[in-house]
Amino acid sequence: MRIYKNEMCPPNLHFERGNQVHAPEPYNKHTFVYISPTGTVCLGKDQWTLTLIQWTNMCSHLTDDLDQPSFPTSSCTSCAKEDKAFFEAYTGLPATPTNIKQALDAKVVKTCKQLEDVPTTQGGRPKKNGNHNKKNNNKPATVTPATANKRKCIVPSINAIEKDVIERLGEVKAEDISSDVALTQLAGLMRLKDMTAVHFLSDNKKMKMVFTLCQSCNSHRACKMVSNLSPFCRDCQLANGKEKQLQRKREENLSERTAASSTTPLTHLTKEELKLRGKAMKRQHDIIAIRLKRALATKDELLNKMSPGMKTNVENSFHFANENTGLVHDQVSKVLREIIQKENTTLGGKVLLEEDCEPIVEMIIDEIRNQCRVFNNQKTQCKYSSSLVGLAMSLFLQSGPAAYEQFRRDSVMIYPSSSYLKSLKYRQDTKDGKSVSQYEDQLKLRDSPEEIGQLIVDEMKLKKDVVINVKSGAVVGLTDDFISQTKIIKTWLDKDKPNDMVEPATHVNQWQYRSITGRTFNCEFFYNAGSLSGNALLEQFTRVVVNCELVGSKVFGLVCDAGGNNARLMNLLRRSGTGFPNMAWVEEEDDVRTVNPFDPSRFIYLFFCSTHDLKNVRGALFKSEPGGKRELLDAEGNHIDKSILVECLSRDLDRLRRGAKPMTTLQESTIKLDRWSKMNVEEAKRICAQKTLAEIANYLYCRLGFPADDGRLLERNHGRVGYWPAVALHLKAKLGEKKSIGNKSCDEANVLASAISSFEWIANMHEIFTNRLMNMEMKINGGNIDSFEAEIIKNLNYFHDLWTAQQKRKELLQKGDKSWQKDFLASETWRNLRMTCRGFFGYCRYVIQYAASHRDTIKFTGVSPAHSNSSVIEAWFSLVRMARQDDGARYLAYATNRQMVNAQNALKKNRNKMYCEDDVGDVSTGKDVGIPELIKFKKDREMRKDSLIKGYEKNRVRESTIQTDKFSMTAEEASLPGSSNQEQEVLRILTTLKLPNGYMARLTELATFHQWVRLCLDNNDVGQWFDELFRLTSTQEGSIQFNAGCRAIQDKLLQLAARCMRNRTDNNTSFEAAAHNFYKSEEFDVMCGDNLPGNLGKSHPGCVLLGLMLAELLVKWLALALRMFRQTINPELFRKKQNALTSAEENNEVNSFLGWSIFSATKKFVNADEKGSETECKELLRTMSISEADADEAYLATYYDTNMSMLNHGGLTLVSKEFFEWGKLTMQSIRDAFTMDHIKSAPRSCFNDRKKYVLQNKSIRSSFFISCQSSPLSFSAKTISTVYDIIVPKMIHARFAVVFRQWKQLHCRKHEVSLRTKLKATVKDDKKRAATNQHADESVVNNKMAKIT
Repeated sequence: MRIYKNEMCPPNLHFERGNQVHAPEPYNKHTFVYISPTGTVCLGKDQWTLTLIQWTNMCSHLTDDLDQPSFPTSSCTSCAKEDKAFFEAYTGLPATPTNIKQALDAKVVKTCKQLEDVPTTQGGRPKKNGNHNKKNNNKPATVTPATANKRKCIVPSINAIEKDVIERLGEVKAEDISSDVALTQLAGLMRLKDMTAVHFLSDNKKMKMVFTLCQSCNSHRACKMVSNLSPFCRDCQLANGKEKQLQRKREENLSERTAASSTTPLTHLTKEELKLRGKAMKRQHDIIAIRLKRALATKDELLNKMSPGMKTNVENSFHFANENTGLVHDQVSKVLREIIQKENTTLGGKVLLEEDCEPIVEMIIDEIRNQCRVFNNQKTQCKYSSSLVGLAMSLFLQSGPAAYEQFRRDSVMIYPSSSYLKSLKYRQDTKDGKSVSQYEDQLKLRDSPEEIGQLIVDEMKLKKDVVINVKSGAVVGLTDDFISQTKIIKTWLDKDKPNDMVEPATHVNQWQYRSITGRTFNCEFFYNAGSLSGNALLEQFTRVVVNCELVGSKVFGLVCDAGGNNARLMNLLRRSGTGFPNMAWVEEEDDVRTVNPFDPSRFIYLFFCSTHDLKNVRGALFKSEPGGKRELLDAEGNHIDKSILVECLSRDLDRLRRGAKPMTTLQESTIKLDRWSKMNVEEAKRICAQKTLAEIANYLYCRLGFPADDGRLLERNHGRVGYWPAVALHLKAKLGEKKSIGNKSCDEANVLASAISSFEWIANMHEIFTNRLMNMEMKINGGNIDSFEAEIIKNLNYFHDLWTAQQKRKELLQKGDKSWQKDFLASETWRNLRMTCRGFFGYCRYVIQYAASHRDTIKFTGVSPAHSNSSVIEAWFSLVRMARQDDGARYLAYATNRQMVNAQNALKKNRNKMYCEDDVGDVSTGKDVGIPELIKFKKDREMRKDSLIKGYEKNRVRESTIQTDKFSMTAEEASLPGSSNQEQEVLRILTTLKLPNGYMARLTELATFHQWVRLCLDNNDVGQWFDELFRLTSTQEGSIQFNAGCRAIQDKLLQLAARCMRNRTDNNTSFEAAAHNFYKSEEFDVMCGDNLPGNLGKSHPGCVLLGLMLAELLVKWLALALRMFRQTINPELFRKKQNALTSAEENNEVNSFLGWSIFSATKKFVNADEKGSETECKELLRTMSISEADADEAYLATYYDTNMSMLNHGGLTLVSKEFFEWGKLTMQSIRDAFTMDHIKSAPRSCFNDRKKYVLQNKSIRSSFFISCQSSPLSFSAKTISTVYDIIVPKMIHARFAVVFRQWKQLHCRKHEVSLRTKLKATVKDDKKRAATNQHADESVVNNKMAKIT
């Protein structure tokens, strides 16, 4: 290391001051330089052999004897060894006196004495001369000629740098300029010389070029010389533009982001915005606090003014109201009706119907009674109306317990407590996946015995979260329902290491039912991890249809969006394996409907969401341009594009500039779509709105030279239905007249022909969507469905003519030329449009026919066009997001919330422009029934179900006499030709399994069986089927016949499963689809009728339930057989890992978990009396613990580990010696009972099952009793049992939580945000692409640095 005076640093030198690293005297007064080879860039500090502080310490320890230098060992032997090691590492030579002397002579090291003649630095500047005064202190020091020459030698001149750059640019290819090492070094020298660019000529000497440096980053580039050349590279330009755009949006939405009611997360706000948000929230809180103080002051003032007599009158009034409930009700109703009549007269119209008074009257009366109860200190006796409980539950779920309690304290009205709402929430008994609680509610909420309607299904993205409900032991937020059989087979047969099929939920697939009266309710919902398949959807569909039918909600239609899995579901439901017919109006209804699996005599019509279809058709129009990805043509070959809309918007903007009113609702965002606005349904509606078509038609008539009144005459002859397509045809005829007389040039005629063709496209869009499928002002009934259907057929024929023309152009092209595909809609969009129109009108006609034949039970006025879209379920999702319940743990509780009437407003409040609140239509939930009443209703039905099953268990035949096989066929009979050896082995294992207790005993163990028994208690048909099933299987003969019938069905299902296993790589073959079609077939009815005993085979709904339960058993048995097969060939995959704890770790767990349990349990007996069992429990807990001060040496040595001693500062509870061995035994059992493998094998029930396993361990309980009754301890058995039942569950919960948190950390990491969040965050740049580019740039920079090094 050499020493220099302070001067400019070249790229191969690194300067560092001694005082900055706290070097010893006199090294701290000097500046040091690290030198790397000339022409390179200096290495970083982490690559130096020695740091400056290490080098200075080593040099300071050298003796001043320059003849025999050494490192003395008199002061510190370890320091001398360290110095010698430093010297050897620095020089590569041993630290002998000879080598040290050579290093001193070569000036590689410097002693303290050698530094005396070297000038020092002061604060990094040259030493001041005596003639410097204060005014000149900041002037630069004079540079001597010698210093200047040295600087020139170190850093080349500007001319030399320019020459080197130009020479190097001539040697390097254009694509390698940014990564060239030599140019990177020259760019560094240019920055030292404050150079920004080097101008040069291109290779052909014709173009001026420039080599420029980016002023923001370290990049450089060579480009053409232009006058407005940016000083930044392209990446920096994009970053700066994006930052400016985000900043502009922040400023535009500042008031919304900082409002007290804003939903913008606090993590997305800047410091200034957080201050503004805090001020707004404080202002709002102060206003509410002032109002509350005034109300409380008024209340206190009134109470103080009340005399004892008045208080007595209040109490008497309260007793009178309780004794004369009807009289009070009539009086309040009378007063309320008088107020309504007065208001109606004042306002000139009805503001409230008299029949709507009843809920208000009930709420007023309950509030008066509750106020009297609170006044008399009887808060616990308050009763609440069903509407008030529903409102309180909604607030509680959205805001949380703390915020709800604050609202409850600030409110003038009396609301139920959060603890009461928690108990209601827990008792609602709603589960994700297979659950019938939601359907059972409809038996209480529905006004009529039955209803008809449709199913809606859609998927919403969730935030990953998994929690354990300690009371029920259930793990919430996992996906393990309806995993397709193909996935199970592929996992166990085709993968080297089977992965987890149960994962944290990232999506929820919600099903809804909507009746023709608008009554809407949530059906079952199923979590998934983003891998939902069409086969799983088909199985969900079958179950949801069956459950709806069981409670009287008849399913006549299914609507969903056209996503990949939903399209796959539609293909599986309609004609299996057939394509969609190529005709405008599908004549065969089987192409748009499927047989109802519950009742084969009825059908379910299938159609896609009209909102999605509108945006898809609009998207095709906007993508159309000459030479583009899509180039739409009409039957005559005229171009169809959005140019007429662009011109229409331009004319409107011109009107605005002139101060006139715009004629249309078009906006710039309607035409210039970005990633967010192209999903906006309002923007899609504007292009085919009535005003837009009128303005364009008027403009086209003017261009043609005809008065627009000619178009108005069409309305008299044609009417409003189909008016705009007729106008388009009239315009075409007028253009033909102009051409025939030669009044229009060829180019002008082509432009007008293209404009009219585009107008005709938009006019037909208007008729299909705006005038029919999205016209909420009319309802479809028997009087108008024929005319509506005829007009829709005309509109579809227009598109079909375009398709026919496309096919003709295809025939004229050469084979392999696919340019014809651009001329029309994409095949999927064309199929979806026809399926939506045909399926929806088929659904309407089917509903009209059924309602006409069931007038006594069905109230029918018409079918709303809202049934053609899925906006109602999107409204529900918006409500969930607005309430921030969109994660796997909280969605479960919120799904039971019946606030569907608020979902329509949620679309607007949540600013979800993908759907329109007007398209939702009328929404209701049925009768106003409170949550407590529903809970009591379901509890009574649960008791009835348990009583029925327990009675059967008591009377049925004993198991040992009805042992049977699971299948009657062998593996060879079930396998297909060409099956592999492993497939045959799996089938062999499966067919050799036995049922020791018969099929009925196995069915009663299924949760599905219990759910359907409970759901069918009041169903005449299926309820009788279950009664007969219990009666027949109570005897030995009936059980044998029932087993034979089940085996016949299972044999058929086994054959379907074997075919699925054999063709598991074929996406068109699935067990779910085959089983679904089997349940609807005549073969299934015949098989059940011939093999099931009694009348069981005559009820198709009952047989379908039996088939679904048998299929569920088959999937479980197949998974077991696959696991057994894999265990025989790969036993190492199933071996448990043996990870024994050390003695110190065992002691630590005992003191941690048992000690905490004792400490927590002690709190239960803080207020224990001096005498009694609680005092004895408190004494036992005190005996089980010991303080650190009371522990002897033996305890500290045996049971007290060092980690605990470091943590314990007097606040930790230690376990006494008498109970420590019992604690070790218990903790060992708890650790073995719950591991990661248990979570993987049974994720939903693992917590509850393993907890029961530990609590049922008699050895732990008996050891605890022995420890408590060993001399000198003698506690009673009741006390020991009470303490045991408290502390052991606490130990289990605490230790299980460690494993669960570890599993959650591995599986519940943050995942990609939802689509709406992406679209709102940026509309021009893709986040994922930007992240990838940034990662790639960092990799390039790292590679460059590696090359330079």
